[in-house]
Amino acid sequence: MHLASLPNFRLPGDVSASARYFETEIIGEPFTVEQDGTMRVPTKPGIGVTVLEDTVRKLALERKELRPERP
Repeated sequence: MHLASLPNFRLPGDVSASARYFETEIIGEPFTVEQDGTMRVPTKPGIGVTVLEDTVRKLALERKELRPERP
């Protein structure tokens, strides 16, 4: 999303509303397509959206925690 907002950036993939990909929203501020075909770039810190962590945990099929190996 952020790369697609850069001037003259050509995105070979698809940038669509999150409802196209997810039956259940996993972010607090879903991506939507405006009437003119544009999408607003999130402005919150970090990745720009609030991840609904409880929802992600409920939908996860498996959980793994990766930690660096210690000598």
